Amino acid sequence: MKKCVMAALVIAVALLGMLPGMTRGESGFTVAPAEIDVTVYGDGGSTAYVYITSQFDGELIVDTEGMPYRVEPGRVRVSSTDENRKVELAVLAEPGVEAGVYTGKLTFLAYTGTNVAYGIKMAFSVTQVNEEGASGPFLDKTIDAVADNYLIIVAVAGVLVALLTGVLIGRKWKRVPETKSDGEDE
Repeated sequence: MKKCVMAALVIAVALLGMLPGMTRGESGFTVAPAEIDVTVYGDGGSTAYVYITSQFDGELIVDTEGMPYRVEPGRVRVSSTDENRKVELAVLAEPGVEAGVYTGKLTFLAYTGTNVAYGIKMAFSVTQVNEEGASGPFLDKTIDAVADNYLIIVAVAGVLVALLTGVLIGRKWKRVPETKSDGEDE
């Protein structure tokens, strides 16, 4: 009899341990990557991308923690069909932020009523550049584009050099009209 009571007690404790997972079911969400690094120039902003997978329909509140930056949008609608959905976040500096590296957290919170049901915090690092004459995001993107496509650029430059050489040689060797020599029939 004691063995049956003990077995029933073990089964009851195991079922109670599984109860929070069973009541929650598949109603969470995930955000990737685990950490984000961005650079902000002057009083401007930068862009960061996250990928959200959701098992519920609702809204996530997005904010920073421990940093003089804000992100927009502050709310992201999610659907139970979202799987690795790419979301663009604008990272904006508060006025007067000094140059340097700031680390903190980027938070994603899902509410049920007034309580937080689920939350994710990820490592967030922002490098603030306030120097005059800093390269800026346009130049950085241009340099990245050239680096990503250097083979195409070299091939196009080679074709242009070959065409220009052909044109120059063609002009130099222009055909001289043939002259008839004496004794040829017309």
